[in-house]
Amino acid sequence: MRRVAVGQEAEVELPALAVRIAAKVENFSPRVEPESRRAQLYLALSKKTENLRAGMLAQVRLQVVGEEGLSIPVAAVLIKDGKRRVVYVEKADGKFEAREVQTGRNRDGRVVILQGLAPGEKIVVRGALLLDTQAEQLL
Repeated sequence: MRRVAVGQEAEVELPALAVRIAAKVENFSPRVEPESRRAQLYLALSKKTENLRAGMLAQVRLQVVGEEGLSIPVAAVLIKDGKRRVVYVEKADGKFEAREVQTGRNRDGRVVILQGLAPGEKIVVRGALLLDTQAEQLL
């Protein structure tokens, strides 16, 4: 569960309906039951599925984040509209643009960036809130 993050891509297979559906992690509990080795995971399916019922068996494949990867200071990420994550990136002309990113794990003051930034890009680490008056809070 350490490598699971909100927004991660998943695939749900429902054998009883013979369908596979793309999904994203909406929420999860990091606590794993020691005896059953189970944890709660909430997925948002990409499309409505007819005949889906509570208690159906499903197989889920998650694309998990590795320990490596691009990570940035938490203070560089702003939250807009309660759910969008935004980072200010410096453009070639010295101006800054707001770029939406998908974030992963947050640990030790750093957050993993799953999508939206490339290694080597310069970002605003401190003071991003001053550039964006509509940001609600820091991550």
